[in-house]
Amino acid sequence: MRGDVRPAVWAARRGLGFAQLRGVAIMAGGAAGALARAGLLEAFPAARGDWPWGTFIANQLGALLLAWLSTALAETVVPTASGGRSWARAWPGL
Repeated sequence: MRGDVRPAVWAARRGLGFAQLRGVAIMAGGAAGALARAGLLEAFPAARGDWPWGTFIANQLGALLLAWLSTALAETVVPTASGGRSWARAWPGL
């Protein structure tokens, strides 16, 4: 896949709407997170009463990935006619 192809364009070429694309992305992220958590739980098993480090690490890595992804996507949003990002007005400090 070329770097200049955006997810919305990729989905439109395959006949997927925005809601379907969002659903696929959520399912893929959930599946990847579940597999990562299961793998880390196998790598770092927690005894009864111990801190579940595998779950903790998976959650921290997932949060880091979501932060990076949302920042990367926010930087590619096309500005509105008024020159600003309309969705950003709802977020304080943006």
